[in-house]
Amino acid sequence: MPRPAIVPALAPALVAALLALSPAAPAAAAPAARSGAFELAQAKPRPTLVRYPSGAYEVRYVDNCVVTYDTSGRRTGSRRCIPAQVKRADRLVQEDAASRGGGGLKYRKLASGAARVTYSDGCIVTYNKTGRRSGSRGCRPKQVRRADKVVQQRF
Repeated sequence: MPRPAIVPALAPALVAALLALSPAAPAAAAPAARSGAFELAQAKPRPTLVRYPSGAYEVRYVDNCVVTYDTSGRRTGSRRCIPAQVKRADRLVQEDAASRGGGGLKYRKLASGAARVTYSDGCIVTYNKTGRRSGSRGCRPKQVRRADKVVQQRF
């Protein structure tokens, strides 16, 4: 029995129909059909999040993009990355830090020489001008320890 030929004008519709049946990417079917593209939508592989014992992070993508972060979760660099990859890496690190009791940490040096570390959940840890902790409010012990590390690195 001969194989049926695919009419070129129907090819985009056929690809769209096949993608619609695929559980992997149903939303990608419509743009492929409209553009007439013959490309199949590929799922983007999840980047690898590495957290070192020091608390520093590294996010690696399969295309050799690497985004690095210091122990406070601040981005320190990126290599061979597009902006969307950097944003996704930022979100991954923030989510991981938040799940560990951190996340949303902001360090601020005050005019008097004192410092303040705040978290997005309202925790505030204060330090005098020599870097010694002078108080904390609304914080979990893990948040205070993490804030202490950040201040030790910056004083």
